Amino acid sequence: MEKRNILIGAFLLLVLFFTSCDDFFSADADDILLGEDHFQKRSELYAAFIGNAAFFQDAAEQALFITELRGDLMEPTENAPVDFWNVYRYQDDEDNSLTQSDVFYKVILECNDFLRNAIVFQRNNPGVIEDNIYRGMISETLRFRAWAYLMLGKIYGEVAWHDFSFSDFSEEPAVTMVKFEDLLDLLVRHLQTGVGGIDGMVTLDWNLITYTEDKGWNRIGVHPNALLGEVYLWKQEYKLALDQFLNLIRDSGDENTFTVAAFAANATQSKWRDIFCASVTSAEAEIITGIPYDYTRQQVNKLHYYFSPVTPNVYYLRPTDRMVALFGGQLTTTGKKGDNRGVSCTYSLSGGQKYILKYSYGKAPEERDATIPVYRAADVHLMIAECLNRLHLFTESLAFMNGLKSYWNNGGYFNKPFNNPIFPSNLKSCEGVRGRMQMAAVNPVTDGMTEDEKEKAIDSVILNEVALECAYEGKRYFALMRSAQRWGKPEIMAEPLSAKFPETEREVYKEKLMIPENWFLKQNALGKN
Repeated sequence: MEKRNILIGAFLLLVLFFTSCDDFFSADADDILLGEDHFQKRSELYAAFIGNAAFFQDAAEQALFITELRGDLMEPTENAPVDFWNVYRYQDDEDNSLTQSDVFYKVILECNDFLRNAIVFQRNNPGVIEDNIYRGMISETLRFRAWAYLMLGKIYGEVAWHDFSFSDFSEEPAVTMVKFEDLLDLLVRHLQTGVGGIDGMVTLDWNLITYTEDKGWNRIGVHPNALLGEVYLWKQEYKLALDQFLNLIRDSGDENTFTVAAFAANATQSKWRDIFCASVTSAEAEIITGIPYDYTRQQVNKLHYYFSPVTPNVYYLRPTDRMVALFGGQLTTTGKKGDNRGVSCTYSLSGGQKYILKYSYGKAPEERDATIPVYRAADVHLMIAECLNRLHLFTESLAFMNGLKSYWNNGGYFNKPFNNPIFPSNLKSCEGVRGRMQMAAVNPVTDGMTEDEKEKAIDSVILNEVALECAYEGKRYFALMRSAQRWGKPEIMAEPLSAKFPETEREVYKEKLMIPENWFLKQNALGKN
């Protein structure tokens, strides 16, 4: 696609998306970048920057469908096209419309182009854009780019790394195929070094470029600590990952932000549902990075469309029996069977059909505008629990699921083992991922276990909790993958994933998934042109 068409498409899309920015998006036709021209106006630079978010939006939605279909929580219905079934059954198909990598490379190429143009603009027009805004846009763009590369690595196992000078347009990009394990070091350097003296850890107040006071804008950008923390987690550098995640909580500015604080007993389910079905702003204490939509402005996604059995939606995807059984096997703090996040929250049953409710609760059939969460407080807490478990800090790991509140001393400090200064005081009201939903505490550790046995037991609990808390958010498949890589045991992937199939087929799929190369999609990593 030509640069002109991409920018005009993104511009028109964003006009619809961000009606609250009427003054900003009332640019004349000659304000839109043409062909090979560099940016000539500040408005062009701002529009192109926000255009990066539009491509990020598309990529995040596709990543969710791909990873959930390859996991064990979601299956196609009889209505679903064959492409959905092929992804679900781990079929190698380079022409599958659902698994094309273009959508991720569009993020990368647009970000590359923006960086080069922005650097030239700033050099040629010093002072036109305030330094804090310029640095923030560059850093945010580096994170969009790094996120897209990380997703490519996780899904396809290798990436086409586009490496060239951002300072001018004199060099053709050098494209190198890079394996996922080698990509991680590149991403760390990419985020820590950046370009032009600006690294990927600078925050941006989006309201300064959208001319609004809507704080939901600041959830659209990829959070630097969440992203770098996840990269370190994949690198198995658990202390570095933990530092990033805890810094995210420490710097949140409020003890109830990003700390999974308690929901009131009579509002437990409704507050949890609001994370996904209310506005980003109403869930801002939970949503770290999230993509908002508004159907009244023609900004919709396909989640409700694919999940709902109510016409005019198509009901392509539904929960697996394994997912329903996992929810049903939980206990609440009162001893009631079932999970407060299960039926009527994550899924529902109607007319003998089970369907995914997570992004549809309280919405009319045409309201397909639930927020897509990329990072949120609960999944960061579960990654913290993963890091602590790997570091053999078992009590601390379990507390991020069961709750830290009981360790807080009213004298203004944590009791052991949370008296370690790495744990910020913001966590004093943290109820834990399970605790805030009034779910019974979990503790699989028993006397006589070895350190490795304890780690494996807690590992299994964390993997289950990722399924329960983060179902249909694209997290479970990758948590299984990290665990399998950590222990060098492919059966950690093969056994739960093959169990979603009828018993007569399981051995075939288990055998296939015992080969780690089959965890990744087999596709031209450059995508289709």
